[in-house]
Amino acid sequence: MEPWYKITLSSEEALARANTHLENAKETKDRRQAQKLCDDAKEALDRMDISMSIKDHDQIIAAFRQHGKLLEKLGLPDEAQLSYSKADELRTIDKNTPAPPLAQVLPLSISSAYVVSASTISSSTAAIRNRGTVMPTIFTKDCHPPVVQFTLPGPDDRLTSTRQLAFCLALLQEMTLPLDSLDASTRAWLTATEKNQDEKERLRTLATDMIRALVQDKLKDIKAINEVMCLAPVLERPDFRALLSLFVNMINDSLLLDVQALQGLASMIQATPEYIEADDLVKILNLLSTRLQETFQQSPQHIYRLTMTVSRVLDAMADCNIQGLDRVKLHEPLLSYLGRLKSDKDPYIVYQAACAFQALLCVPDDEELWQATLRRSGADIKGVGGLARAIKGLNVAEFINGLSTIQEEFQGASQIFGLVQDSYNGVTNLKESGQGLLESLKNGLSFSHKRTWYAALRGADTLIQNGELTKFKTLVCEAPCRRDLAFHWGVCQRLGYLAADPAWEDVSRKNAIAFLGEMYWNDEEWGQEPRIKQCILDILLQLSHSTSQESIHSVVKILLRDLSIEGDENKRNLYQSCIQTGPSAHTWNISASHLDSSSLIDQVQSKPSIEPALRKYQSHRIQEQEQRHTVYIPPEAKPTRESPDDDLFDLTTRVNEFLLAADSKVLLLLGDSGAGKSTFNLELERNLWKAYNLDKKWIPLFVTLPAINMPEEDLIAKHLRKDGFTEDQIRELKSYRQIVLICDGYDECQKKDNLYNCNRLNQPEEWNVKMVISCRSEYLGSDYRMFFQPGGRNDRNGATQLQEAVVAPFSMAKINHYIKSYVTKYQIPGETVWTAEDYQSAIKRILNLQDLIRNPFLLSLALEVLPRLVDLSTDLTSNQISRVTLYDQFVEQWVERGQKRLIERSLTGDDRVALEILWEDGFTRNAIGFVKSLAVAIFDEQDGKPVVEFLPIRDRSSWKAAFFGHGDGKNLLRETCPLSRTGNQYRFIHRSVLEYALARAAFEPRQLGADDQDSVEQLDVQYGDNRDGPSKDTPSSSPLCRKSFVHEHSIITFLSERVLQSVQFKNQLHRFIDQSKSDERFAHAAANAITILVRAGVLFNGADLKGIQIPGADLSGGQFDSAQLQGADLRKTNLRNIWLRQADLNNAQMVDVKFGEWPFLKEVSSVLSCAYSPDGKTLAVGLGNGTISLYETTTWEKTHTLSGHTTSVSSVVFSPSGQQIASGSYDNTVRLWDAQTGAPGAILSGHTSWVTSVVFSPSGQQIASGSYDKTVRLWDAQTGAPGAILSGHTSLVMSVVFSPSGQQIASGSYDNTVRLWDAQTGAPGAILSGHTSSVTSVVFSPSGQQIASGSDDNTVRLWDAQTGAPGAILSGHTCGVMSVVFSPSGQQIASGSYDKTVRLWDAQTGAPGAILSGHTSCVTSVVFSPSGQQIASGSYDKTVRLWDAQTGAPGAILSGHTFCVTSVVFSPSGQQIASGSYDNTVRLWDAQTGAPGAILSGHTFYVTSVVFSPSGQQIASGSYDKTVRLWDAQTGAPGAILSGHTETVTSVVFSPSGQQIASGSKDKTVRLWDAQTGAPGAILSGHTSLVMSVVFSPSGQQIASGSYDNTVRLWDAQTGAPGAILSGHTSSIASVVFSPSGQQIASGSYDKTVRLWDVESGRCLTVVKDFHGATASIAWNVNGNGSYLATGCSDSSVRLWQVIGDHHLVYLHWSSMHDRLVVSNIKISKAHSLCRMNMKLLEQRGAVDDPILEEVR
Repeated sequence: MEPWYKITLSSEEALARANTHLENAKETKDRRQAQKLCDDAKEALDRMDISMSIKDHDQIIAAFRQHGKLLEKLGLPDEAQLSYSKADELRTIDKNTPAPPLAQVLPLSISSAYVVSASTISSSTAAIRNRGTVMPTIFTKDCHPPVVQFTLPGPDDRLTSTRQLAFCLALLQEMTLPLDSLDASTRAWLTATEKNQDEKERLRTLATDMIRALVQDKLKDIKAINEVMCLAPVLERPDFRALLSLFVNMINDSLLLDVQALQGLASMIQATPEYIEADDLVKILNLLSTRLQETFQQSPQHIYRLTMTVSRVLDAMADCNIQGLDRVKLHEPLLSYLGRLKSDKDPYIVYQAACAFQALLCVPDDEELWQATLRRSGADIKGVGGLARAIKGLNVAEFINGLSTIQEEFQGASQIFGLVQDSYNGVTNLKESGQGLLESLKNGLSFSHKRTWYAALRGADTLIQNGELTKFKTLVCEAPCRRDLAFHWGVCQRLGYLAADPAWEDVSRKNAIAFLGEMYWNDEEWGQEPRIKQCILDILLQLSHSTSQESIHSVVKILLRDLSIEGDENKRNLYQSCIQTGPSAHTWNISASHLDSSSLIDQVQSKPSIEPALRKYQSHRIQEQEQRHTVYIPPEAKPTRESPDDDLFDLTTRVNEFLLAADSKVLLLLGDSGAGKSTFNLELERNLWKAYNLDKKWIPLFVTLPAINMPEEDLIAKHLRKDGFTEDQIRELKSYRQIVLICDGYDECQKKDNLYNCNRLNQPEEWNVKMVISCRSEYLGSDYRMFFQPGGRNDRNGATQLQEAVVAPFSMAKINHYIKSYVTKYQIPGETVWTAEDYQSAIKRILNLQDLIRNPFLLSLALEVLPRLVDLSTDLTSNQISRVTLYDQFVEQWVERGQKRLIERSLTGDDRVALEILWEDGFTRNAIGFVKSLAVAIFDEQDGKPVVEFLPIRDRSSWKAAFFGHGDGKNLLRETCPLSRTGNQYRFIHRSVLEYALARAAFEPRQLGADDQDSVEQLDVQYGDNRDGPSKDTPSSSPLCRKSFVHEHSIITFLSERVLQSVQFKNQLHRFIDQSKSDERFAHAAANAITILVRAGVLFNGADLKGIQIPGADLSGGQFDSAQLQGADLRKTNLRNIWLRQADLNNAQMVDVKFGEWPFLKEVSSVLSCAYSPDGKTLAVGLGNGTISLYETTTWEKTHTLSGHTTSVSSVVFSPSGQQIASGSYDNTVRLWDAQTGAPGAILSGHTSWVTSVVFSPSGQQIASGSYDKTVRLWDAQTGAPGAILSGHTSLVMSVVFSPSGQQIASGSYDNTVRLWDAQTGAPGAILSGHTSSVTSVVFSPSGQQIASGSDDNTVRLWDAQTGAPGAILSGHTCGVMSVVFSPSGQQIASGSYDKTVRLWDAQTGAPGAILSGHTSCVTSVVFSPSGQQIASGSYDKTVRLWDAQTGAPGAILSGHTFCVTSVVFSPSGQQIASGSYDNTVRLWDAQTGAPGAILSGHTFYVTSVVFSPSGQQIASGSYDKTVRLWDAQTGAPGAILSGHTETVTSVVFSPSGQQIASGSKDKTVRLWDAQTGAPGAILSGHTSLVMSVVFSPSGQQIASGSYDNTVRLWDAQTGAPGAILSGHTSSIASVVFSPSGQQIASGSYDKTVRLWDVESGRCLTVVKDFHGATASIAWNVNGNGSYLATGCSDSSVRLWQVIGDHHLVYLHWSSMHDRLVVSNIKISKAHSLCRMNMKLLEQRGAVDDPILEEVR
């Protein structure tokens, strides 16, 4: 259905509607309503078919006049005049002759159209001249935009021309005729091709290749440009913009102006303007403006082409409604240049300049807001382009009226229509005014007028493009500027284009030629300007020379013949002059395009065919994945390894964002072994292949890195060659395609190369790549980003191009989802069938299984083996299933199924014989032996690289033949083992299976039947329990003897679990350690063994380890209390967080041992500032006592003390040369010092309050200082002379810093802002606001691109140093940030805080890193060493602490309570320990092994005290909830609740008889209770602060209580009378206990010590230190093995200590967790090669030559 505004009304209906509206308008009192009714009347008249309304002629005139009168009354005289003019125009028309169309939308009747022949033109000449109107047979119908029909190609057919390709793409983009207007063959082709994605992509790729071929074409002649330009309207956005960029670069780079490039650029801007951005146009215009200034000495053709292109650019800018063009840089220079062209004698140049100038007037400068608005038919159109685009949907008459109308109401106000203001009034009949063409054109260059002809021509362009030729004719004939010579010139130009283009229908082209003839003949209508007549002849002559089409050529020739004999003498003379001169040098672009040669399309079709190869590869990859039959559950991930576990996101979404982000190049995918990295990567590849079918954008390449030899070189090509791609195809992919490179298993390729950089990815002429690379988390150290970041370590852009994601373990929801999918899809026939509910039940009932199967690979193993491993009908709570147990069962089931398949195949010949031999010898034993031997060989022969490539001929004599050759049943064993094969490459189905097999080779569990026991003794030698007995081990007897596996995390984990299963294996490992004492060949075995044992939690307290050789072992977190390590080889061992208290290390080899910590420097006063010298050899420390200490960083000896300041030194800094030191002080001065001698230099005075910050400029010539006086002052660093004073802050300035370039200064203030300043002039710059509290520290990144600021709002904020835009906010500190610093590489940020910690952050992402704890007071200063390897931090605790910047992350923590432990007690049998915690629970532990037991929950607040009843049947616990609760110790059921205390219950104890309970409280009392009835008894008062611990003596006669008053008090349990007071602790007492004999008391305190006391004398017997928090609870037990203390500490640990002898020596027996270094009282004086740094560290941690007993009296 036609839209309402296109429906023609009969004259009767139109008049009826119009008169009704006009009558209503006369009656209404509402002015606005009257105006609307007038508009409705006009709309009705406009839609009337005047040509069919002769009988109503007078009524129509009357209606227009009535309409005009009403408009006059409404105060709209201009609109009224328009109605009067139309009435007058109708009056001049003969009533008996059909009127010409007036403001008519629909074309004339199609029946009146016919083909215009040459004879028609000739015979109609007189009629045209005499009629004075355009011949009615010209443009009588619209036509479709030009499309040249071509033979359509079949799939993969070769195309014959570029225009054929353009035609195909136009059809596919639906840019041509409607489907029903196409012929049958075209419709069939279009339908078939729409369904054929590969063919569609081939055609699009050809267009892309055409662009690339033109880019590479060195000549780029006009033929090549024209060949490509016909594709411009059908190009996709990336290709269009690539071509646009090419033309721009050609213009910019050419020495002489490139005419071809100008023509191409102009055509592109006209072809597809929607792909051109506003910024592009401004940049292009800027370039063209520059070139305009250079063209005065060049040819007129250059000037003409350049001016025409400028006009096209400005047209497009008007279309885009661009505003604010820079007046100085662009607007005025262009106006000036175009104005100068008025003096040119060449009308072609003047016309083009006039067009450009009119376009420029439509793009306002930055001093004027211009808006052109046409309000018609309810539409608002802005700008010339908008007006032109709207023509198709608007009434042409309204457009013409708009050009004629001076004023029109807009939003209730009168507004000038910008396109015609000041110009319509100046348009006159050229015959009457006598203007010539040049004068008319020069008026177009008036600096103050916008001309109607320009807007009309823009409208005409749109009509021609849409094929609306009838509207074009109406516009040309009725536009108010129809007699403007500039308009005539433009119309001629457009008719010439149309006539020359063979894409148009013959009828339309011949009509255009006839129109030109009419304009030449009809002087009355079109004027007599000779230049116009010459222009028409120019066009016809060009057409006669270039038109190859016979029918068009003959029409032009006949017309030229008629023109030569027609007209007066002047016209004939003009004709002869043009013939003699020939066509103009300006071609008007009306000649046929040079498309005879299709060199580029032929060239690109000669390239290697890549799509068929890709389709084959795609099909192969998808088929491979379908054969894997894996369950896929979309994983979640967290941003970094240090991120909290709950900071999760959907990994698929994040990877999609990465692929779409232009700046991101590498995504590092981390995760534990079995976390699902490979599964995700394969799913990513599959999804990308699916997407490739739709858009052909990214080609996914899944690369198994260990399968590629030397992946650091030519990685992608090597992978493609393996998959059968030819070298030509590889070059094609490299040159023209985008790759998603999915690199799987970086950790397995046994290299640490940056594969992105080594392969030069995304470099010029290299692969265009997005890289996704996966790696196990444990494989990487702390400084791992350097192996993946594009560019160098200090490349900031590279840092932003690297993204990171860490695959998270499965949640229970994902586990259940996985189980349901598994049950549905992958139950194995013949196996025990479980439902999803069966699996979920087993998982809930088996201890620790839930935590284990959060790993997706372990989950898949568990689901496969559980039905055979457990019986659902039994009690599963006692089942212990470890990781290694799952692998044991999985591998054996795999082998069994393989064996079953072999039997079902009915083997014959040699295979049958081999199977029978294997069967008789124990098939399972042989298969598992094969697996183990292969794993050992892989680690021995190729260092653990998991992929084995076997070529039968090449490798027939190598180790590989023993596993992958033929004969002896090898092929049968391979088929039954968990191996996969890809071509000639073999690997285990998962890396962890290889590691399991190696671990099983190191120790074979004796779980198989007698027939299946492995007889290969060298892999598993049985030994007795006597570790000191004779050994059959040899240095080659086990894989552990031949290679270090210390860093093979998974293998160590498997073997540590074996230790927990097998005493035999544990003893074997101990033997390896013992054998290393006398045989260095066992060093590897011993290092592996002790690493495994430590990981398994085996304790070495008091062990005799003299002379062991364990170089490179990992003892981190191990317990070696009082161990004998004299003469041990500990080179390169990892001793992080080791418990080495009282160990003897004399004569031990300690080269390169790693404690994971640095020593601290003890000072006499608070440390306020620290600074390294530029060479890193000196550290300066500013102190609160006004001095500066200098340390030599090799020995950490103090070299100088600088004295001079009269109070605290708040800031200290070295000059860039290292020769000077500047210090700022609270004495209001800055002082200079000689850094070598310490001699004082100049004193810089001027500040009126404390100086808080001092800094040198990068050149060393300036010093800047910030102060409490709210200013920053500049000083001359050589003379000390004062410079500028920078004022602006409204509060004290805390930090000042120069940018690396020295051009900027940044200052942070208590006014919560950071301010930027010009370092040379002192002028203020940007103010960075965002902090909500005082800014205490400001620093530039090394690149100068970032600023980091620390604040009292507990955050560090990042800012863009150039724009001041805020970046990431680094949150984590719990108190104000005092110091912030970038690492030298710019990759890290360190911040020090009032919360006593130093925190590390990723400078690019803001992700939190390690937290460095150790200071006991606020951290005031943090600084990196110049190498970036160390961090020094100063604190109010009077220390400077040194940290390793790379390994500052905390070590492993063994699980237990989740909050601090407050109470620990033995059960009466001594077999159990109960502990209470601030996690509101009571936990039970096995007293011998430390294994966790039941958890008692019920208290509503912190548990403070726990105790067993003497019978062991009850447990009593006290809590912050002010109650004592009783529990059944066997069932855990809650019992009575004892209430009475008015504050928190801190301690509860049963009397030895079990009849009484005593409880201590924060209400400062001890209360007694009847244990049976709960009735309250005596209240014991005396403590001056809250009571924390209460205990009965073994006899029940005494009570001891510990209090926050730092004392232990004794009481008579019967009378309540007070006894002795035990004093000595320096802080509150947290726990008190009697020894079993009742003769001693042990007390734990918040002073982090435990003291033993003699009850009778009250004397302190010994002090136990090395606690990392308050010792909140103590229990004492004596059994047949000795006397033991159990302690619970606020550091969340439970420890068991052995008390030995009358001297009460105390040794650690075991600890539930250990995460800190403890080295007190060790012997190190004779240790070899211990570096000074480590020596200093050990000395500070309490290491001395001989153990001592402190405070024993």
